[in-house]
Amino acid sequence: MLVDELGKNVSGGILCALVLVIVIAGCAQQPDRNSGAQPVEVTLDNDAAEGALPSLGRQPPEEDTKPVLPAQELTDVILYEFLLAEIAGQRGNVGLSAQAYFDLAKRTRDPRIARRATEIAIFARMNNIALEAARIWYETDPRSPRAAQVLAGLLLGTGQLEEAYPHLRSMLAMPGANPAETFLQLVRSLANVKDKAASLQLMQRLVTDHAALPQARFAVAQEKRGTLEMALDHLAEHAPARPPAIELPAAAPFGTIDVNKDRCTLCLSCVSACPAGALQDNALLPQLRFIEKNCVQCGLCATTCPEKAITLQARLLLTPERKEARVLNETQPYACVRCGKPFGTLKAIEAMLGKLAGHSMFQGAALERLKMCADCRVIDIYSATDEVKITDIEQ
Repeated sequence: MLVDELGKNVSGGILCALVLVIVIAGCAQQPDRNSGAQPVEVTLDNDAAEGALPSLGRQPPEEDTKPVLPAQELTDVILYEFLLAEIAGQRGNVGLSAQAYFDLAKRTRDPRIARRATEIAIFARMNNIALEAARIWYETDPRSPRAAQVLAGLLLGTGQLEEAYPHLRSMLAMPGANPAETFLQLVRSLANVKDKAASLQLMQRLVTDHAALPQARFAVAQEKRGTLEMALDHLAEHAPARPPAIELPAAAPFGTIDVNKDRCTLCLSCVSACPAGALQDNALLPQLRFIEKNCVQCGLCATTCPEKAITLQARLLLTPERKEARVLNETQPYACVRCGKPFGTLKAIEAMLGKLAGHSMFQGAALERLKMCADCRVIDIYSATDEVKITDIEQ
């Protein structure tokens, strides 16, 4: 009866033969008593497998419709690979079993084989194979809630949050899903992700569709700054009166910075020193930009600034500009006087020329070379006719 039912799903009766092979392999193949290996029965309900797979809340119900199966003929190669995978699992060699099933899933594109490969690879802690097998499983059976759940969990476990987002969003909107429980489980799943900023961004995108759900509002990533930011936004949104800004004591971890534009040469030392990404440059123009939300008032920018052009101002800005990048200072680029290529800022080069104008080593042509880019300086030195070269010195 079981063989007849399975045989209906695959052309050529492939599963009919395969089920018989499994029965024969299970009876004939015994584990090596000396090796200590034991036969392995693997499903995604196995405790070890669940430990490797991030939990995403209550398992969604499987759909009544069966997946579309490929028209696959039973060949000698497919039969060999299936035998290899099953016998390896019976002997406790789950690594070989997972690899063989994965190769078979790639060859046949059968969602049932892909699921089996995923289950065994998770059990064997072979995350790369499990992820690729889960992708095949979802691609060949996109209507399966379980395939989407497992793929999303593996993507979270490997830190691929952007790819996991559409699967998580569809799971939250799935009929019969429990978003409240899923959000709380998702927080625990994201706890081991190293990129906390990306975790917070993922959670904020998911919360957008469930803003009225309390668990969604507070299910933020395990990152203290991000949690505090969401709490402040929530309080500000529901405050009866909201001023543009609140002045804070000097030691507060919120605030802005003031830049003296007359002193600042846009050397961007402060950008390199900022640990929070509050200070940023512009790859296209000589600009110093600032995102107040990111500033923790650590003072490293003021300490690093060679021109002493930065001062701190503690405050809590409550307007939308707090999250937007604003320009603190900008100037024109300085172009090489020889080739015209921009290589610095106008204020930086002018400051350098002013400080070195009276130095004995930078007079005449040497001072003019300071206005050239690095390439043109070398060319000018070696092409100058009035320069003394080491090869001209007599022995």
